[in-house]
Amino acid sequence: MHLGQRLRFLRTKKRLSLGDVERRVGLLRTYVSRVERGYTTPSVDTLEKLAWALQVPMYEIFCNGSRPGRTTRRFTRSHAWGTTAAEARDLARMRRLLVRIDDSDRDLLLSTAQQMAREL
Repeated sequence: MHLGQRLRFLRTKKRLSLGDVERRVGLLRTYVSRVERGYTTPSVDTLEKLAWALQVPMYEIFCNGSRPGRTTRRFTRSHAWGTTAAEARDLARMRRLLVRIDDSDRDLLLSTAQQMAREL
C-alpha cells in the first residue's frame, strides 16, 4: 500500500470526506485527492497537517500494522504525543523556533534527543 492509499484508508476509516479534511487543515480537497491517488507527493509539513486532520499520530500514516516501531511501543494510541490540537500547535511552534537556532546548537539538541530516544 503506498502513501496515498494509506491516507485514503485512514480518512475513510474515520468517515471523513475530502471536504472535512479541507475544513480541518485548509488543504484544498483537490490537492488531498491528488495525494491519495499518487499524483502528488506531500511534504513533511503537509503530512503533519493530514495526520492532525485524521487525528492519528504520524507513524500511523506509514505503518500498516497495529504497532509502531521500537521507539513508540510504550505508548498506546491515545497517549501518543502530537495527537491533540494543542500538541500539534506546540510542535509547529517548535519547528518555527528550531529554524532560528545556529548549527552548533541544533547539533547539540539533536544529539541530546538521540540519546534520550535510545534510553526509551
